[in-house]
Amino acid sequence: MRRHWPALGLAAALLAGPLSAAAQPAKAPALSAKDEARKLADEGQRLFDAGDYRGALRRLAEAKAKFAAPTIKIAEAEAHEKLGELREAKRLYGEVAAEALPAGAPQEFRDAQRDAAAAVTRLDKALPRLLLVLVGAPPPVLAIALDGARLEGTVWGQPQELDPGTHALVVEMSGRPAETWSLVLREGETRRVEIRAGGPARAPAPAVGAAQSRSYAAPAVAFGIGAAGLALGAVAGGVALSKMGTFRSECGAELRCPAELSGELSAARMAGHVSTVGFAVAGAGAAMGAVLLLLPVSKDKGAPKVSVGVTPFGVIATGRF
Repeated sequence: MRRHWPALGLAAALLAGPLSAAAQPAKAPALSAKDEARKLADEGQRLFDAGDYRGALRRLAEAKAKFAAPTIKIAEAEAHEKLGELREAKRLYGEVAAEALPAGAPQEFRDAQRDAAAAVTRLDKALPRLLLVLVGAPPPVLAIALDGARLEGTVWGQPQELDPGTHALVVEMSGRPAETWSLVLREGETRRVEIRAGGPARAPAPAVGAAQSRSYAAPAVAFGIGAAGLALGAVAGGVALSKMGTFRSECGAELRCPAELSGELSAARMAGHVSTVGFAVAGAGAAMGAVLLLLPVSKDKGAPKVSVGVTPFGVIATGRF
């Protein structure tokens, strides 16, 4: 948008071209007021350029009190835009656009008025809106507050313009405790909130902080590993028992077998060890699956993020619980 800060110098725009009898050179007090307005507006410009928008607004308010030029209101609106206060910016732009300029007004004032009308249209699209809808018959007591201010009059079905950002909505209704929502509105968004007379109000589920559904993937993996360990232990155990029974019948209880049977004996003993590991994995997998299944779901973090793996020492689960 066209910047009107240079016009706040007022050397040409405010002092040239009579706007009224008070603008004539013979009226020294009026000229002195314009000079003061010019000085304050220049200070406001320096603060604006330095990023001190609040400070700029204070100086501009002082300048406007000396001489309410349209260019000063435009500058105020620009500072409010920088602060994210789009409603106030739109109001100021609207005042400038609707102002009736005298026939002898400087061209810079007319340019400011044209740009202000365009800014009103632009901000009308950018401003977020809140739409409250009452579902059911109105209860005996119903009070609604938005950002600490109670809403009066007709609020149902009438979109309300708000600045972008976070807003607090509080609904008090007879027969139930007050309910509070924190609504984050983006530019150009229209948010619909239903107030249900027969039950809790319903606002759109926020993207952050919503309750998450439980995931059964990690418990299923753990139980699957346990089942595999159980099968392995049973098979290896059966082989070990069968072979060791044969060796005990042939070599005695102390298993003093001939050298040519030492390899088969070692294999039978290894099958026994594998069976033991399999049953240990089965127990660890079942226990881990039960733990993961019973873990509470955090509303802030969602379902546990867990990975399950098998090592020679059992089942290991890692992740966020």
